[in-house]
Amino acid sequence: MLNHIEKMKLDYESGLETQWTMGRAEGKVEGRAEGKVQGKVEGKQEFARKLMNKGMSIQEISDLTDLSIEEIEKLK
Repeated sequence: MLNHIEKMKLDYESGLETQWTMGRAEGKVEGRAEGKVQGKVEGKQEFARKLMNKGMSIQEISDLTDLSIEEIEKLK
């Protein structure tokens, strides 16, 4: 039978493992969310470049992509 100290140690280690697992899962979720946002931004930027190459005005590109004029000008 486990003594009180051994039981406390096992409970502590189990708690650490659970916290580590939960933290890792949270990190994956956050990473995926950040990746999706970054992917959307990059898609908008690529689309904006194509529109610029077709001669569309920066204002029109901004209206279509929801990128700011400053963001679009940086793509030049």
